[in-house]
Amino acid sequence: MPEAMRFLRRHREALRRIPVAYFAVCIALMEDTEENRRLVESWMEPALALLEPVRMGLFAGKMDYSRLSFGERFIIQRMKVPEGDHRDWEAIRAWAREVAGFAEGSDGRGVIFEINHLTVRTRIHTGFTDWHG
Repeated sequence: MPEAMRFLRRHREALRRIPVAYFAVCIALMEDTEENRRLVESWMEPALALLEPVRMGLFAGKMDYSRLSFGERFIIQRMKVPEGDHRDWEAIRAWAREVAGFAEGSDGRGVIFEINHLTVRTRIHTGFTDWHG
């Protein structure tokens, strides 16, 4: 999450003027329990302290052992985290439609941060159909 935090710190004033949404995709939400949601929300606290999003989405992720370092793979396998894709694409699409609908009430611009343990992607919505990653 260091990249997202640098981006938020650097652009905080500009971001306060447009709708910003955060979403996390992580394997911890493979079991969608209140405890797991609180855990993932706690990981997002540094970003939340800098800028309150208009929406936040939390979704189960994908575990692909081949993308992990030897050390990460060793730890994850010992924790018995199953490999596989646990993303609920319909739920993710529904959330994206909700966020897009919220942006329509503004000038159509906004920022969405995707945060997971391996990558951070920033998508800047400059209109209703063009996204930049």
